[in-house]
Amino acid sequence: AGEVLHDDNDRFDRLDGSVQWLRWEARPWYDAAGDIAGIVIFREDITERKLLETALRESEERLNLALAASRVGVWEWDFNTGAVLCSPECLVILGGESFGGSVESFIKAMHPEDADRVMTTANQAVANGEDYKSEFRIIRPNGEVRWVSHLGRARYDENGNPLRLVGTGQDITERKL
Repeated sequence: AGEVLHDDNDRFDRLDGSVQWLRWEARPWYDAAGDIAGIVIFREDITERKLLETALRESEERLNLALAASRVGVWEWDFNTGAVLCSPECLVILGGESFGGSVESFIKAMHPEDADRVMTTANQAVANGEDYKSEFRIIRPNGEVRWVSHLGRARYDENGNPLRLVGTGQDITERKL
């Protein structure tokens, strides 16, 4: 009872040249004896949602192109799980795919002389609701030392508790040298 017979999204090209998207669903309608007595069709205009999805996808493509061209990576540190998500460019900066995806693996990638300072700076920025800014060295898996610049901003829940730190990373070795 109530199973969906059909669920689909359809594009309609209108006479005025515009496009309309409809989501529709067909379900059986049963009589008192439990026999199918008809079909009920639900329809929803999802044109605005489709336009927003397209605009978002295009915006993401432009952002990814700009980040790749500027050689800037994007990262996110989830305070609840300790996970650190890195964009492909961040992985390039860190020296490859071997990054473990955790705060511990990020600390391990940092030069030992810089790690405490960087973590203190990040934690203070989050605690004070300030932007996080830091320049520090990393040691790639092949032993190469590179300089990195991080800029970040914390996100908080409705009670003001920090959820995550989101930011960018850029290799600034040439500038430092």
